[in-house]
Amino acid sequence: MGTPTVRQRKVARALRTWRSRAGMTLDEVSDRLRWSISKLSRLERAETIPGPAEVIVLATIYGIPEAERDAYAELARNGRRESWFRKYPADVVPGELKDFIELEAEAVKLDNFETIFIPGLLQTEDYAKALARGWDLNLTDEVIETRAAVRMQRQARLHEEPRLELHTVIYEPALRVPVGGRDTMRTQLHHLLDMAQQPNITVQVLREDVGAHPAMGFPFCILHLGNNTTPVVYMDALMRGVFVEEEPDVERCSLAFERLIKLALDPDASADLIQRIAQDRN
Repeated sequence: MGTPTVRQRKVARALRTWRSRAGMTLDEVSDRLRWSISKLSRLERAETIPGPAEVIVLATIYGIPEAERDAYAELARNGRRESWFRKYPADVVPGELKDFIELEAEAVKLDNFETIFIPGLLQTEDYAKALARGWDLNLTDEVIETRAAVRMQRQARLHEEPRLELHTVIYEPALRVPVGGRDTMRTQLHHLLDMAQQPNITVQVLREDVGAHPAMGFPFCILHLGNNTTPVVYMDALMRGVFVEEEPDVERCSLAFERLIKLALDPDASADLIQRIAQDRN
């Protein structure tokens, strides 16, 4: 098999956690189910991808609550589904981004902190294209157009039921960088204001003069996949994205986001600031 996706690793990690919580060894589980130890080990390491039936059987053995069991069974079921964006080549959608989009498509909530640009789900098409050109990696016009189209398709999660709940904190300088020029940026800021009116979207601005804060220089997204699963954190970088999956690290990011919410302007004051910055573009 190929490299397991984040979603598949998440299911495998749950199987290890459940067995540890139940205080059972691989030998004991093997005896109960008459499965080989090597099979159980491969499932727990995501070397073999568990299906929903296997997740349900193991959850029953470990005494896992039904809601938690069903949440991970659904992750396992989706893990075998071919997503629409997997058809794109790596120059359009790199591997880590494919994993991120896959989780984004299933998430119920996304907490996002951005430091240098507008969050992807709230970008206009012209802004997204200007960002792609700004990377200056000899991208062809075709790749730029396709990347922008993928981003626009991803934004459907904000409008289709069940709607993705998005809470974003944007560092003030990101609102002032003239990506694509004054007209593109002005249109982008007005679009941001319009999107912030949606009931499932919360936009806050972290003022530049706030000083030191818990995520200086580190934009990140926390993907909540349901009440009964541990969130996953994604940090974007120049060359490749990085997933943070271990529970203590995810908790650290969650605490950082809670602190950012408290430090940032409230949604109404944030909208007023965005409006003033947009007027400066006239």
